[in-house]
Amino acid sequence: MKRIKYFGIVVLSLFLFSCQKEFLDTTPTASVDAKNAFSSLDNAYAVINGIHRYMYNSGDYQDESGEASINLRRDMLGEDLCMTAAGNGWFNRFYQWTDHRNGQATANIYPWRFYYRIIANANAVIDGLNTKFADKKDDGFFQEIMAQALTYRAWAHFNLVQLYAKRYDPTKKGNNSQLGVVLSTTSEVLQRPRSTVEEVYAQINTDLNNAIALFKSSGSSPAQISDLSIYAAEAIKARVALTTGEWQTAIDYSSEALKAGKLFTAADFKANGGFPTIFSSYPGAGSEWIWGSQVKSDQNTYFASFFAYMSWNYSSTNIRTNPKTITRELYDAMPATDARKAMFSLTGYDIYAKAPNQLDSRALVASYETKKFSAVAPADSRGDIAYIRVAEMYLIKAEAEARIGGKDADAQNTLATLLTSRYDAGTYVKSANTGQALIDEILLQRRIELWGEGFRFTDLKRLDLPLARVITAVPDPAKPYKTGHITANYSGHHDPTLCVVTEVPAGDARWQWFIPKDEINANNLVIQNE
Repeated sequence: MKRIKYFGIVVLSLFLFSCQKEFLDTTPTASVDAKNAFSSLDNAYAVINGIHRYMYNSGDYQDESGEASINLRRDMLGEDLCMTAAGNGWFNRFYQWTDHRNGQATANIYPWRFYYRIIANANAVIDGLNTKFADKKDDGFFQEIMAQALTYRAWAHFNLVQLYAKRYDPTKKGNNSQLGVVLSTTSEVLQRPRSTVEEVYAQINTDLNNAIALFKSSGSSPAQISDLSIYAAEAIKARVALTTGEWQTAIDYSSEALKAGKLFTAADFKANGGFPTIFSSYPGAGSEWIWGSQVKSDQNTYFASFFAYMSWNYSSTNIRTNPKTITRELYDAMPATDARKAMFSLTGYDIYAKAPNQLDSRALVASYETKKFSAVAPADSRGDIAYIRVAEMYLIKAEAEARIGGKDADAQNTLATLLTSRYDAGTYVKSANTGQALIDEILLQRRIELWGEGFRFTDLKRLDLPLARVITAVPDPAKPYKTGHITANYSGHHDPTLCVVTEVPAGDARWQWFIPKDEINANNLVIQNE
């Protein structure tokens, strides 16, 4: 069902933490106020659109720009993304594994507040629909709105429990009694303790199951990339199943979700000179995206943008003084026939050649520098933000097939479908690996494909793997380096003076983010992590 939708921030909650009394902002907003939010289904849908807009809304600080800025935090805690210098300081303490363990750090408070605000608005929609429109439960538009709200609530709880709780242990299926996060499933504001990890995942799956059923019943289809759809709900269900070790469920739901679009081709990557986006004008742009945000021309976020830190072409101090790179090992793992290799620069000088006015004499240009993400222009930090892509569904499906037993051939074929689209025509040879070697190959491709998109920390955590950063300050003598007024002497490894932390054992307490201190002060039922 396609309808004209409101766009803008609508009824965004002041729900800073999960138990505080301030709930809804009663001040009228651009489209609808809290009093009238549920006077019609159209107004209820405007609340959903408010959540869409909040996904990339600017916060109080430059490093608060919605989901993409939290994804950057996740990858800063991994081993595949490198800083090249201290720059102007943004995200440095996450890179050093300190801010996420500080209950008073604004960079740690922000994700907690962000996800619970989404949950609060989703709860407002769910309760509002059930209260005001109980007689319309068979209406397709009602079902579409309810399905999106349930999906948002499940997605936000899933992100929270992955960050602020211990990992889900698939070997303890049904008995993950470790502390999770505060479950919020009603608009009623009450002090609640942390539920167990098992309880949180049970609620996530309940919400997703209900959402998928409602999407099917509604017959709706997304009118824009920001709309949650049945494919997005199925994709999130597949992510959850991969995390909990439900291999067949992961296979089933990823198989459905990947029907949302078609894979980008090697030609798409080469035509774009990086990661294909909605802004790209060539045919097929955006076809691989299941869920994302396209920032409109009147919504420039300037330095409060993912692209002010991770694009190759936006003129920000952070990019000029601290360009981000892939590790040499991950770069070298891509053969010359892999079109994804074009998303990174061996020397950094081709980036300088493309944007000489942006990369002036103050700029640091680094080997293995990312070209994956593009801002609209050097003075416009907008960019398309992908939350779920078809490629990820192939990777989930392949990994689950490789782990379930007896389906190595299926996993090989699934991986081949993805990589055939990434390699030059006729150059990819299907893997003959089996068992753990095949799993390792799939996980390597996951690191390459999803680099910079916010998966590495949670992947290490769900797999119960240690952090192991390769460190060196010595450039690779086999690679061509240039000298001059632009510094380009970088090794493709982590500098221990910048990252500080180079190893974290699996299961270490540091894999749990600290609960914000303000939350604990406001709710004495919440217990802090170790």
